[in-house]
Amino acid sequence: MSEKTFDGVMETIAQGLNGDSEHDIAYLKEQAEAYKNHEFGQEITRACGRLMWEALPDDKKAEIQQVMDNHGASAQSVIDEANYNMKMGNPAKALELIEPLAKKYDDLTAEGWGEDDRDSVHFDFDSIIEHFVWRAHSNEERTVRSAVEPFALVYFTYGSVLYEAGGFEDAIVALEKAIRWNPAKPMLRFELGENYKKLGDMETYNRVLDETHPYIATADDMARFHRSKGFLLIEMGSYELAAAHLMYSLLYGNSELALSEVMYIKMQFGEDYTGMTPETAGKLLESKGELCVANEDTLSTLYALIKIAIDNEDVETAIKSAINLYQLTGDEEIGDIARNLIKAVEEAQAEAGGNGN
Repeated sequence: MSEKTFDGVMETIAQGLNGDSEHDIAYLKEQAEAYKNHEFGQEITRACGRLMWEALPDDKKAEIQQVMDNHGASAQSVIDEANYNMKMGNPAKALELIEPLAKKYDDLTAEGWGEDDRDSVHFDFDSIIEHFVWRAHSNEERTVRSAVEPFALVYFTYGSVLYEAGGFEDAIVALEKAIRWNPAKPMLRFELGENYKKLGDMETYNRVLDETHPYIATADDMARFHRSKGFLLIEMGSYELAAAHLMYSLLYGNSELALSEVMYIKMQFGEDYTGMTPETAGKLLESKGELCVANEDTLSTLYALIKIAIDNEDVETAIKSAINLYQLTGDEEIGDIARNLIKAVEEAQAEAGGNGN
């Protein structure tokens, strides 16, 4: 294989490794320096970095991981304090806390932290489910690596504080950054849409909601999607469709707010849809070409993930996937799987407790 290619270079470098940690790390540093001006210099440097990490003894890896965890905990403490101040009605203090951290993360990304390369892309997913759902809607084939910092959560918190302070344009910028780091979390997209709503840009608000729909993998998010569509359509004067979305949302979660909005349509605009059922609402939405049920690729992903998680002994992910799929579809076979998994976990915990474990 030619050494002019990335694979050729890495194959040549790999031949110089001998399994001794001290030797291999020093050798890889030399190789990264030697190839820094190569056509694939950036990718080679990162690949050497990954090999250096693999060469580290387990105790050194643990030390480094502890430092990273402590740094992450520090960011989390800032987020927690900012959220506390928001709840206490002190948005100015919340902004004072979170803005420097968001600006620091801007600097980190400008310096290349989390920059994608030939082999990998970097995201800040909260769960395996988010990762798999994103995969279902992406043509990306590179390896996903976890971001070293909680980028999505920091930018989301910053955007939320800016929203409360009335800085909707700046909030949009922050939330778009959050979505770059976690494109599979509907909450980030919902919040982005709320800022466009505040700006009166209903067309973009509608587009953001439609772009959110494929990533919806929970009943709560599906209920919020339909409520949001309902609120939007009231603003646009399409009251029957608005009522249909609001009533259909009740299939995924009870909401006094949805019902009160349907009553608002009756009292304010004289159109009575209080007799509409979620089932008739669904038929109306389908007949009008409105987004209604969960995305098929997302549902298929949840179904596949149940088995994948079980095969990998990740019972928590298997249960969450089964519950989400059941709540989105009402499929009793999936409901039985979820119930049986929960029962198995409870029995195992009871047995472990009986054995004093």
